[in-house]
Amino acid sequence: MNCTIIIISLIQFFTRQIVKFNKFEQELQVIEQYEKFKDRIEFTIYKYFKDKNFFVTSGIKYGADFLLYKDDPNFIHSEYLVYIKDYKTEFNFKDIINGERISLSHKKKFLVVSVNDDKKVKIFNLEWLNI
Repeated sequence: MNCTIIIISLIQFFTRQIVKFNKFEQELQVIEQYEKFKDRIEFTIYKYFKDKNFFVTSGIKYGADFLLYKDDPNFIHSEYLVYIKDYKTEFNFKDIINGERISLSHKKKFLVVSVNDDKKVKIFNLEWLNI
């Protein structure tokens, strides 16, 4: 009986150590992913909106990069479609018209966001003007 308890205790001990190791390994993987991603434009923009207290989710459903919510996405609809554009490239009118049409049909605001050389986020809100 004592032998059984000792064996069970050893199994529990090693199982806990394996679980601890797996959690540590997962944390290391998350840190490695963060290190790879933190210098990308997407991360800079994501962090900018998170710091402004927006809930940020993927915008792939609408062909955008991000969706922005002012509150919990489980309770409200998103207000903004975010398209990330390289600061040094010119606007393509087809992309602008497509993004604007999608945002209008889904009652969202269309934001084109870029990051300049100084790592400052620049936001352009594009809307149709009724004349």
